[in-house]
Amino acid sequence: MLYKRSQEHSRIHTKTGELELGSIRPRYIKSAARSLLALYADTFTDDFETNKRQVEQLAEVDSKRIRNRIAGYIVTLIKIGHARAAAEAAEPGEEVTDMEM
Repeated sequence: MLYKRSQEHSRIHTKTGELELGSIRPRYIKSAARSLLALYADTFTDDFETNKRQVEQLAEVDSKRIRNRIAGYIVTLIKIGHARAAAEAAEPGEEVTDMEM
């Protein structure tokens, strides 16, 4: 059952045709990233290095690894937001390509 479920929730990479599994992140990484993004949405970008410095200034993080994981998840959330906005802006029946995002 676990294997079947993981196949359903995974996606196939469009260019290589290989199976992509999602990255696993602890809940505390996700909740910290979402709360920082909700509070300081205008300060974060889709650049990891910039977000890393912002997380360092705005949050009290114990280690570099946790700071980097939070910053990386913020980048992922921002890119997902951009992709959703592009998909909503596209006309029905029109495909959104990677070049438009």
